[in-house]
Amino acid sequence: MASTSVFRLALIATLLAAAFAAEFVEDASGFNYDRNGDDWEGLCQTGEEQSPINIDTSEEVELDDPELKVIVEDVGEVEGMSIFSTGAALEVIWEDFSRKPNITVAAQDGDIYTIFSKNGTKALEAGDVERLTAEPIQFHFHAPSENAFDGRLAPLCVHIVCKISEGQSDICDEETCLVVLGVHYEYDDPEEDNEILAPLWEELPKEVGKENGIAINGTLDLNTLLPKNREHFTWKGSLTTPPCTEGVLWVMYSEPVFVSTAQVNAHQQAAAFAVGPDCANVTEAGDCDPPRQAGNHRPIQPHNGRVIRMSET
Repeated sequence: MASTSVFRLALIATLLAAAFAAEFVEDASGFNYDRNGDDWEGLCQTGEEQSPINIDTSEEVELDDPELKVIVEDVGEVEGMSIFSTGAALEVIWEDFSRKPNITVAAQDGDIYTIFSKNGTKALEAGDVERLTAEPIQFHFHAPSENAFDGRLAPLCVHIVCKISEGQSDICDEETCLVVLGVHYEYDDPEEDNEILAPLWEELPKEVGKENGIAINGTLDLNTLLPKNREHFTWKGSLTTPPCTEGVLWVMYSEPVFVSTAQVNAHQQAAAFAVGPDCANVTEAGDCDPPRQAGNHRPIQPHNGRVIRMSET
């Protein structure tokens, strides 16, 4: 009896909901990655502007007009952080900014951007561009990456989810008017840990829900999640998890940051302990060995004629 209890406790400690996951999902209990999203419903199946996508760098068009660029002067610094499991993801959130962000996006440009209406009242002259501010609300990871460059996925990626600031638009709710900043992680020195990730992964939650999150001490400068070179690609897409809401402005940086194989392996091990079809009725820790659901990424989606543009800054 005691041995069984030990095994059960060990299992609870390792069933870490398919780590690092989804845009704006706080309860992922209604979906998993068993069938690569083929069983997800609604827009996940019928949408025309779905994410993730493949970025063919030989075919992109530079975005020359500076008024239409996404301008990320400062992603901000946060405090009062915690990491919690959504059920298929680990998500980092915070209580406040110790330094406010400075991110602005164009409200109008039907070729790329969501039409972020500003109170729906301003009549713009031809050529005028209205700019709105956005604030980060959470970040999470996928392994392997979701978006691809020239058909290649990276071992890991981070998505910083931002939202148009409160009061700036009358068309935004909790699942719309989102801007996602994406960065790929690659191997440089495979033995050298990413020093930004190390304290975040020091202790991971063992149960699902914000109430079971783990506090992270100190502050975090979110700019440290981005590469030094700010060249990026921009397009209009969707959430990569149910309900796959469209109208999301994606910003994907060309230059990667680096991660160790140990950190990626730790992530894959955590993700592999998500309950998959071969261990739905597991009762003992030894009954359900990896690999299963070793990744938490959605497959590449069709472009469907969308314009993808590149900016050097």
